[in-house]
Amino acid sequence: MYLEVEECEQRLDHSINTTLPKDLARITSDLTIIPTGSENFSDINVNTGKVRSEEMFVGILSGVARKGVWKPARKNRVFALMGGIDLDFSEAFLPPGITDVEFLCLMGGLDIIVPEGINVEVKGIPLMGGIDKKVSDEHYPGRPTLRIQGLAVMGGVDIKYPKRKKRRRGR
Repeated sequence: MYLEVEECEQRLDHSINTTLPKDLARITSDLTIIPTGSENFSDINVNTGKVRSEEMFVGILSGVARKGVWKPARKNRVFALMGGIDLDFSEAFLPPGITDVEFLCLMGGLDIIVPEGINVEVKGIPLMGGIDKKVSDEHYPGRPTLRIQGLAVMGGVDIKYPKRKKRRRGR
């Protein structure tokens, strides 16, 4: 849960003006703990700055790719009509909490690459298409969550980890 400035100020005023622990517990009971950096998150990138609320990726008879270092919006909408969209979150700075990816693939494809060590939730309906989740269902408390959901009609969605680079012998 993220607080607007006004609500944060109201809660702060209430907490300053109370001396009862049960009142403090009531004021903060609906808040979630966001990692402060004391946890070892060196293996993933977390965006602790400003987060855009929404971004849209559209591929109509064409392709769209987002990779490298980037900061995803809180809600990412994907529309692929006989086109392909690649979203590579492996170097992205995900915001704490939930990042949504909502997709509609009509005879198109969506490839999502996720870093290991984050939570990934997938819900979708494939109609004459497919949704292929090749990532773990393991839950990592306090880490960012990528929630992927949508509809694939005669299209496909692949969710996987980045490819591991092979070492060359003799070099």
